[in-house]
Amino acid sequence: MAAGTELSPYQAGRQGEANESSCMSRPLSARPAPQANVTRKVHEVWSEVGGRNRILCCGRCMAGPDMDYHFQLCTWCCLVVPCIFYFVFCAQYLWEHVTPWLPVLTAISLMSAVSLLM
Repeated sequence: MAAGTELSPYQAGRQGEANESSCMSRPLSARPAPQANVTRKVHEVWSEVGGRNRILCCGRCMAGPDMDYHFQLCTWCCLVVPCIFYFVFCAQYLWEHVTPWLPVLTAISLMSAVSLLM
């Protein structure tokens, strides 16, 4: 384009389209303003959007709402009571007469279930 030639608004717009993807090629006045509100994570806005679950450990763990305590108590009792009976009455016999691996593997599976419930 020749020096001193003015561009029509249409031509100026068409010329700028080639570099539109590069924000740094535009002058400061043409760059988009930074957003005032920063994007927040899901666990930070969960209660604001209507979620009743409790989110723990910066969103890594999710627990039910406060009304779930009865269900949690039932779950823990269904897990712990049979394990107590197993380790009191069966584990010693299995350890001595069958193989020690059965009680060991049962204990490992119990620990994994407990850790996943927490």
